[in-house]
Amino acid sequence: MSGGSYSYVYCRVEEECVNRMFDSQLNAMMKDLVEVLHDLEWGNHVIVMKILIEGQLLNLKRNGLNKLRLMYKNKSNQSLKKLKMSC
Repeated sequence: MSGGSYSYVYCRVEEECVNRMFDSQLNAMMKDLVEVLHDLEWGNHVIVMKILIEGQLLNLKRNGLNKLRLMYKNKSNQSLKKLKMSC
């Protein structure tokens, strides 16, 4: 294992994004992303780590991105309902 493969981008994401999002779900996604980026950074050339990373990425895609998509879809639907009611 070797760190530095991606200039420790996970550290920058953690410092700049974790707990700085306007939404708790986005904050949770950033924390998950930091874990994935960390594993990618430190396990870039290890097959076992690659499998773990792919599992984490799949989990992030399934859970985080779907939650985010639904959240914004619900918010946009609520905005449309409010707009229709005000007309």
